[in-house]
Amino acid sequence: MGYWKDLLRSNTGVSSKTFVMVLAAIAGVFTLGVVVFILIVDLFTDKQIKTDLFGIAAVITAIATLIGASIYGKVSSEKYEPKAKPSQEPKEEF
Repeated sequence: MGYWKDLLRSNTGVSSKTFVMVLAAIAGVFTLGVVVFILIVDLFTDKQIKTDLFGIAAVITAIATLIGASIYGKVSSEKYEPKAKPSQEPKEEF
């Protein structure tokens, strides 16, 4: 329950954009799994695919767009964040 509260609060170190990106990826993979399962069932019932393949291509494109949009939101938000400076520790030479 604490993780959900941290998602709603700001400056907690928990990124809500990362959560949305991972959630969209999981939903996309699940939906693609359902599409593949439907095709397999359609294939094994009468050894033909009677499903509209153009419609399935549109669904796959929509899912890829959903995942891409969630990734773009994460990448574009981190574009202007300050980058971590490398540590200034002396390197040991052997």
